[in-house]
Amino acid sequence: MELTYMSTEDRLRELVAQGTLRYVMPQRGHSAVRYVYLLDALYRRIEHEVEADGEDAERLAGVMAVLYAFIHGKRMTFGMDPISKGRAALIARTKPVRMGIIDFRVMDPSPGMRLMGGFVSADHFVGLRCFGRGEMGPLGGFGGCVRETCATWAKTFGTGLSPVVSDTLREYVTENVHEV
Repeated sequence: MELTYMSTEDRLRELVAQGTLRYVMPQRGHSAVRYVYLLDALYRRIEHEVEADGEDAERLAGVMAVLYAFIHGKRMTFGMDPISKGRAALIARTKPVRMGIIDFRVMDPSPGMRLMGGFVSADHFVGLRCFGRGEMGPLGGFGGCVRETCATWAKTFGTGLSPVVSDTLREYVTENVHEV
């Protein structure tokens, strides 16, 4: 039996080529300092809602604004402690931390939206699920959303790639980040 090694970057490229993930390009006039990939179905949902001025258009546009700020290297606030993080945290680890699920928190407009996924390496985030406040209840609350995101990660990556789990902030975001 021959074992082959596939780098994280190779695996991401493969999933993009297969149409499973979409690479989020930086906005015109900007360059990427950090990198974001979205599950294709999520990318299409955001694109459709924003273009059609749908029910969640404003909140999903807020999600994209936070992602573009992240991609362009703008200053980010990061909550390392999922329980006692500051309200200003735009990005936060979730409970249980050992699962590696990260929450991009979009609080305005209210009610907010949560984009969940994980870092595959420093400065490389994969967004898998997006939840509005009304969607959380039927899934068992916030914890149910984390479990759903874990299941989506497993379906997307299998056992070959786990999200980053670290107590060191710089293993998630390397620069222009502040812990709150």
